Amino acid sequence: EKAPPAPARRKEHKPRSARADREATNDVVFGVVAVELLFNHDRLDEEVARAFRESVYNPVLQRLRMYTDPTTHEARNPAKSWRLQDRVLEKQFSLSNHFSRTAAADLHMDHPGEPALPAARLSGRRVLAQHDVEASDDPVS
Repeated sequence: EKAPPAPARRKEHKPRSARADREATNDVVFGVVAVELLFNHDRLDEEVARAFRESVYNPVLQRLRMYTDPTTHEARNPAKSWRLQDRVLEKQFSLSNHFSRTAAADLHMDHPGEPALPAARLSGRRVLAQHDVEASDDPVS
C-alpha cells in the first residue's frame, strides 16, 4: 500500500526585494506603453485589452473608486499630507490615453465636449502659479 500524500505546505511569502519591485513596476510601465502603441495603431485586440484590464486597469479603478466615493473612510478622511500614498496607484504612471478616458467615464468624471473644461484647467494653473508651484515640481517618493 502507498502512504497517504503529505499535506500540502503553505507557501510562505517572502518580502519582495527592491529589485523585484522595480522590475514589477517596469513591467507595468512597458505594458502601458504597449497598450498605448497598439491602440494608436488600431491593433489592440480583445485578448490583450482583457489582460491589461484585469492586471492593471481593474486594480487601479478599484482604488480610484474608493478615493472618489464620499461614503468611504479614505475619501472622508484625507491624509495629513497633500500627497496621496497608495501602493497600487503609485506604480502607475498612466493607464494609457484609451484606458484613462475609460476610467474617467467609469467614474462619471468625463465631460466630452464640455466647453468649461479648458477654462477650469486654466483656473487651476492660475491658482498653482499664485502659490509659486512650478510645473517642474514633482513629489519625491
